Amino acid sequence: MSNQISPVHLASMLGDWISRTKALYRDLAARLEALVLEGDLAPDTLLPPERALAAALVVSRTTVAAAYDVLRRKRLVDTRHGSGTWVRANATAPAADSNGRAFPWPNLLRLPPLKSDPTQPDVIGLLSSDVAASSVLVEVAGSMTQRDWLTVTSDEGYCSAGLSELRVAIARDLTARGLRTSPAEILVTTGAQQALHLVSLCS
Repeated sequence: MSNQISPVHLASMLGDWISRTKALYRDLAARLEALVLEGDLAPDTLLPPERALAAALVVSRTTVAAAYDVLRRKRLVDTRHGSGTWVRANATAPAADSNGRAFPWPNLLRLPPLKSDPTQPDVIGLLSSDVAASSVLVEVAGSMTQRDWLTVTSDEGYCSAGLSELRVAIARDLTARGLRTSPAEILVTTGAQQALHLVSLCS
C-alpha cells in the first residue's frame, strides 16, 4: 500500500529548490530526484497531484507536470491515470545531467569500502581518509611507559586547539626561527580546509 505525502509536507522537504539558473521544472525535477535517490521519498510513496503541488509551491501546474515527466523518463516514478504518481519500488537509477548522461556516484557507493592497504602505505582510504598503520606507530607504542599511556588517555582525546605538547613544540620551533611565539598563540587545525575557513572568518 502506498504512503501518501501531502503537498505542504513535500514543499517543506524541497526547501529552497529554485536555482534561478535554469527552467523551474528542471530545478524541481532535480530536487525531487535527489529526495528519491537519498531515500527521503521512500519507494511506493504517492506524490501529490500536479495541481495540488503546484498550488503549494506557487508555480504553474505545467511546471510540476514537466518535472514529473522528467522523473518518469528516468524511471524514478510511475503514473497511472486515476491512481496518481508514486515512487517506483526499484527507483535506483543513477542521477543524470541535463543531457541524460548518468553520473557514476550512485554506483560508486555500491563498491566495497576503499580501505587502506598495509602493503601500499602511500594509498589513502578515501571513505575514511585514513592511511595504513605505520611500523613507527608500533615502535612508539611499544616504547611508551605506563605514565605515557596515562597521559594520552587522561581525557577524551580531542583537543580543540591542538595537542598541548604539539603546540609547545611548534611554538619552540617558531621561536628558534626568530619569531617569538608562545603555545597560547598556536592553533592546530584538523586540516587545510578548516584552517582556510578560520582565516576567512578573520579577514
